[in-house]
Amino acid sequence: MRNRWIVLGLFYLSSVLNYLDRSVMAALSPMLREELGFTLTDYGWLQGIFSAFYAFSAPIAGLLVDRYGLTVATVSAVGFWSLAGMARGLTGNFLGLMSTHTVMGIFESAGIPSTAKASHRYLKPDERAYGPAMSQIGLSIGAIAAPTAFTWIAVTWGWRWAFIVPGALGLLWIPLWLWTAKNSYVPEGDPETVKPRVNPKTMLRDPLLWGLGVGNFFSMATFSLWTVWTTEYFVRTFDLKLTNANYSYAWMPQFVACLGALSGAWISKRLVKGGRTPFDARRRTCLFAAFFMMSTGLVPLATTPAMAAVLISLSFFAASVWGVNYYTLPVDVYGQGRTGFAVSFLTAAFGVFVLVVSPAIGAIAQRQGFAVVCYAFAFFPLIGYFAMELGRKFRATES
Repeated sequence: MRNRWIVLGLFYLSSVLNYLDRSVMAALSPMLREELGFTLTDYGWLQGIFSAFYAFSAPIAGLLVDRYGLTVATVSAVGFWSLAGMARGLTGNFLGLMSTHTVMGIFESAGIPSTAKASHRYLKPDERAYGPAMSQIGLSIGAIAAPTAFTWIAVTWGWRWAFIVPGALGLLWIPLWLWTAKNSYVPEGDPETVKPRVNPKTMLRDPLLWGLGVGNFFSMATFSLWTVWTTEYFVRTFDLKLTNANYSYAWMPQFVACLGALSGAWISKRLVKGGRTPFDARRRTCLFAAFFMMSTGLVPLATTPAMAAVLISLSFFAASVWGVNYYTLPVDVYGQGRTGFAVSFLTAAFGVFVLVVSPAIGAIAQRQGFAVVCYAFAFFPLIGYFAMELGRKFRATES
């Protein structure tokens, strides 16, 4: 099993591609709004519709990942979302942009269930939070590249190429992974992968699954805010140009998020080594992160872009500590055969949150700025934690 980290690392490269495709939209939104003539509220609806289809597709994607395994499900998803991502660069109006972005979201919904399944497959129980940590690092790399490299591409060659290039990279990943999967020490035809032990109706009667889903609905507010709205925050709050916002500040929280992901995995691993069960270690780490994410409420107090970047980075650090542990909880509880569907339930809850909240964020930011949003979101993770705890207690009572 010496090559498992190499195999896992290459698989998690798909996370980089997933979020690279998605983050280009957030990084270039001010340019696209000017080019195609839509408002900040329209942008909120674009992200909301994307998230609606992302959310409703996630459980189906999770079942397919459980049924057909990592290679078939992930290669299919990467291929289709890459083509849809490239198609965004061929659109000529807002409706076309929203339609192709939404199709991309349908296939991207397979990304997180696939990476969760890979964590269970390749990592030991005390190491499993490192799987989502690698995924978060992949997401952060994609989100760093979007406001830096792809802003340069958009300014130099035009915004269409900023969509076409990352999609092409996704298509190049497919043969690389096919070769790796074929030569990997884990047979892709493993019965546990091909024939899942999942009954969605039975799982949907589990109070813990609903607690985890509702908890994720609230707790990922901070993650959603700083992945979708960071560039807009700097442009609108400090009247920066797109290039200045992206080159100087927007990449910084994404870099710090990598440190948060590794820290979150390390904390829960140390607690497991100290005698805690994996589930208990991760929920305790989540509670710590929920309190830390209250720093989101300090962001509106920043008087300079640099100060705001530091405070946003602290908030995003805590969100990453939370995320890598929270998305490992279903892996601990439901096992390899049911991991895809269980994690997709969390993914769907996150999508519903963005659907409900993004249009409101756009409308509020258009009229009042982002301060009210930051103050409200500071408390959402604690609500999410207690929702998860409620589901856990109901499950214990039924047992």
